[in-house]
Amino acid sequence: MYIHSHDLSTNLLSIKKKRKFNCYAHVQIPRATLLESELTVTNMYLNVEKTLTVKLCNHSSLEAAFNWFKAEGDDASSCQLTIEPNSGTIQPKSTLECTVKFTCAKLGNIDDLRVPCYIKEMPEPLFLSLKAVVKGVAVSYYYSTKSVKESDIGLKQFDNFQATFIDFGDCKIGEEIERYLYIRNESAIETRLSFSIRTFQAIEANKLNKNNFADPMRMGSKLAQDYRLKNNESGIAFVPEMACLVLAPFDTVCLRLFALVEMWGHYEDVLIVGVDGLWFEHQIPIRAKVVDLPIKLYTGKVTENENEKISMLRFGSQIQGCGAVTRK
Repeated sequence: MYIHSHDLSTNLLSIKKKRKFNCYAHVQIPRATLLESELTVTNMYLNVEKTLTVKLCNHSSLEAAFNWFKAEGDDASSCQLTIEPNSGTIQPKSTLECTVKFTCAKLGNIDDLRVPCYIKEMPEPLFLSLKAVVKGVAVSYYYSTKSVKESDIGLKQFDNFQATFIDFGDCKIGEEIERYLYIRNESAIETRLSFSIRTFQAIEANKLNKNNFADPMRMGSKLAQDYRLKNNESGIAFVPEMACLVLAPFDTVCLRLFALVEMWGHYEDVLIVGVDGLWFEHQIPIRAKVVDLPIKLYTGKVTENENEKISMLRFGSQIQGCGAVTRK
């Protein structure tokens, strides 16, 4: 093949000539955000776990690796926070939901609490801020002279019976009278209640150390057979049905309160209610008016030995100089 020398030089110049091209590129790094960076927690109660959700959104075309770190702020020492998943990867152009479990051991405002979330290759972390007003135990009391079925217990039935005091009204000696105290837990905190009477207390009959004659006035009363006046000179005793109970969150329970009456007079006492989680005791005044005769005469029997019954006649109280009393 023959090539002219001029053509050869032209081709060689074309090969040796350098050409320039302009190149453009968009270099990405993961870019993620929190859809909500501040959460205000409602109905937060002391030491009761609250579950929330928060969403991480990946806006880039790359996978984003994340990691939640320990909570920061002045309120961090009073709170316990766990987030699941604690770490992982968010797929490109997608959203990941995380579950936040939040417990607080301090009453009042929580306004300085934040949790950092670090995204790989992002220069600054994301921050989730949490705010709440932490409430404690709250209990309300309602009083009624009538019993209500457990299935029908509700606040509407007791709107007119706010328990400022418990009134037994006019009583007769030997009569067993009941009053009903309905107690509602207004919080999400399970609590324990205790009940006691300040002055006119009763004691269980099986705890007495001395022999007790059977009282005919008490024969029809199961409660009166189980309890006696702690102080025989007191004339009356008020007996809570239970000494303590557990009150579930937002639940209502009924406490029956009995009066054992043995002497006429006007009586005032106090029912003391202790609530776990409250530093003070709730005191509800009790009133009773006994209007019956103080002396009643009965015949009866007393058992001093399980195998032997001894008959007994009761002549009641007698006054010197009065005529003889005959019993048959």
